[in-house]
Order: sequence, then structure tokens, then C-alpha cells
Amino acid sequence: MHTHLRESLAGRRLVTTIAPLSFVEYRQIDAAADVSRLYGDFVTFGALPGLINIPSADEKMGVLEELLATYIQKDFKSLIREENVRAFNTLLYLLAERQGSMISVNSLAVEIGLTAAAVTRHLDILENTHVAHSLFSYARALGNELKKSRKIYLYDLGIRNALLRDFSHGDSRQDVEAVHETFVYLELRKLLKPNRELKLWRTKAGDEVDFILLTDRRPLPIEVKSTLNRPEVPKAIIKFLRVYPEAPGAVVLSTGLRADAEVNGKPVIFRTLAETAESVSLFG
Repeated sequence: MHTHLRESLAGRRLVTTIAPLSFVEYRQIDAAADVSRLYGDFVTFGALPGLINIPSADEKMGVLEELLATYIQKDFKSLIREENVRAFNTLLYLLAERQGSMISVNSLAVEIGLTAAAVTRHLDILENTHVAHSLFSYARALGNELKKSRKIYLYDLGIRNALLRDFSHGDSRQDVEAVHETFVYLELRKLLKPNRELKLWRTKAGDEVDFILLTDRRPLPIEVKSTLNRPEVPKAIIKFLRVYPEAPGAVVLSTGLRADAEVNGKPVIFRTLAETAESVSLFG
């Protein structure tokens, strides 16, 4: 018997990660309410269950600020060196501000004033505690993925808005595209199971699709647009479907357009952001 090995719980435990509410769950709170209003509240205050029964916006903002101060910024102090606390808080702010944009560890390290190794450790803490999630580039061959850059999303839009101190609504936001993209990311993440993973697609030539949802290694490209007036298939989607013919089709999400199109015999469906989960289910 190997006495130096810790006792294994393999086969005797089931780990469950409890995420904030999905939009489908959120809508069940008030099924008769206007969907656009519910969506606006969802992306402003997030989907933490404890906020559901809080009536006023001011109270919701107060709870989010307390959560941020207590459970994220203060609790993490026990996991990092004291002199790095300020840098860690700066890192959190930058991740919130640049959500939806490609980032590199080296660039963050230079801006914050830490080593790349220290930034990597901080990001690992955020990932291991489910506060932030990295999204990497997809390629059929793993060796062809763009590994140096990635996108990082915080686990809840309300927490992100608390970090930015910006709870403005809808199109009045300067970062409205990032808000919509983050909403879709969080919705897709809640659909993941053992045979699924989520990536982005970005080539050296500059082609980019926001999300690639892989089910049994078969890729479904998903693009997010703030507004669309007609069902024009994005060029990057057309190229992806040509490069990856095994893809069953594609999804384009926006604030209001619902339509159906086709590229080389593959369906491309245009649906609203609120229909993210439903649109994916159409492809199995």
C-alpha cells in the first residue's frame, strides 16, 4: 500500500457547481413580465439568486457592493501576498473593463506592475474559485490554437457592474456590446456538460467568431451582434462553415431579429439574445 498517497474519493463523490440563474430560470420568476424588461434587469443586476426578492435598484446595488467587498476582494487577501492586494484589485477592474476583448498575461503584468507569473497565479485563483473563466481559441488540431491570448469573463454581470461602478441600462452603456456578449457567454456556459466545451475562433488572418460550442467535438459557431436589420450572414461564419464542414449550422444572436438563412446547405438561424439557450437546442 502506498501510504504517501492521500485517500482518493474517486467514484464516491459527485461535484456540482452552482452557477447564477440562467435567463430561462430568471424568466420563471415573473412569466407575465415583458421579456425585454427582464433582460435589461438581468444584465444590469446579474443573476445571483439572493437578489430576486430585493425590490429596489439601490438595495440591489448595495448587496452587490457588499458581496464584492466581502466575498471577493477581502477573502482573496488570504490567498495572495499582502503587497499584491492593490494589484489584485486592479486586475479585477481591468478584467471587468476588458471583458469580451482579447487579453494577454504579459500585457496585464506590465500594466499592473506584477510579473507574468504573479498574474497567472492570480488568474488561477479566480478560475479555481469560479469567479472568472477563460475562453481560448478553437482549432481542429490543438497545436494550431492561438494560445497566448484569451478572453476572460467574470461569473456574473451584476458583479462586473459593481466592479465598474456602472449600473446604467441598455443602449446608454458605452460597453453595450461587451454586455450582450457576456450575457451569451454565461448562458452558453450553463449549458455545458461532459460532452461539451466552449471556445472562440480567431485566426491569424483576423477572422473571428465569438463562440464555438462543441458537442461531441462537433462545432457550432455562434456570433453576437448588438443590432441587426436583416439576416445577413457574417463573413466569419461563412468562412468557418467552409473550413469546418462538420459544423451543423450556425447561430447569430442580436437584440431583435428573428429569421432563417442558409449557407452551403447549412442552416443559419437568427434569434434574439434572450433566446440563446433555445437557439442552441435547435441543433441538439
